Amino acid sequence: MASNRLLILMSLLFLSQLVSAQDTIVKMNNTRIVAKIIEINPKTVKYKKFNYQDGPIIIIDRNQISRIMYANGSSDTLSTKPVSMTNGVPKTDPRSTDFGKNYFTWIVSDAFFGMASFGYERILNNGKFSFKIPISFNFRGLGMEDTISQHTTANVGYNTNNTWNGSGYYYKYKTFSTGFEFYYYTGGQGTLRYFIGPCFEYGLFNYYYLRQTSGATIYPPEGYFEKDDGYYTAFLIKNGLIFQPMKNFAISFNAGAGFFSPKTKYHDDYQSGPFESLDNAVAIEFGLNLGYKF
Repeated sequence: MASNRLLILMSLLFLSQLVSAQDTIVKMNNTRIVAKIIEINPKTVKYKKFNYQDGPIIIIDRNQISRIMYANGSSDTLSTKPVSMTNGVPKTDPRSTDFGKNYFTWIVSDAFFGMASFGYERILNNGKFSFKIPISFNFRGLGMEDTISQHTTANVGYNTNNTWNGSGYYYKYKTFSTGFEFYYYTGGQGTLRYFIGPCFEYGLFNYYYLRQTSGATIYPPEGYFEKDDGYYTAFLIKNGLIFQPMKNFAISFNAGAGFFSPKTKYHDDYQSGPFESLDNAVAIEFGLNLGYKF
């Protein structure tokens, strides 16, 4: 009788040790898997069934796992993101983790303004922040002559009183621009995401001024039109949407508003001085981008 009790006690001790040696996987839908964990890596978890440890290794996406409770009593939380369910099968956004950190873009919309515009965006490791460097070249107004007699004071950069009458952030004689943009992705990376951030820009443009050859008492003054170079600085707040249907391809749309400050040389007859700040003007921008991510 005593031997039977001892056998039962030993069996209970063995069973308790066996149960305490098991790991438990808790999935996002709260189902539990009794397992023996083999490996945990950034994308998957490998395990064997606890009651069939001679069987094959099973691999599960870690985004489907809420937490793992280990045999020693400790636990790890692997994901806190909700997973949508389709017919009882967990479904996650594949671009939330599988996204390219380098994004080359062609700004298609700038072609309508005579600009060939491109950009490089670097997305940081957490997927929530990025910085971008754009660059634009004018391919329409590069052939401007140094002297154009058919211009009138109504369509040149400066009129006879040296008053600026150029207009628009997309000035037609803009020749080059670059800058620095910083974006915050509110939901991290994914198939469809919203972003917002500050943008700084520096650009060059050509303008015409009337170089007078007659005295100030003659009106209209005689002279000829000559080309010169000016530059501008701009600050905008941009926001937009990026759609990434595939791992390496994305389409984005952005809109921004701010101000820009053009600077040109002051001309008075044959005199030219340092760059003069002109009145700040409103800058409004829209962009349609096609890009490659890797």
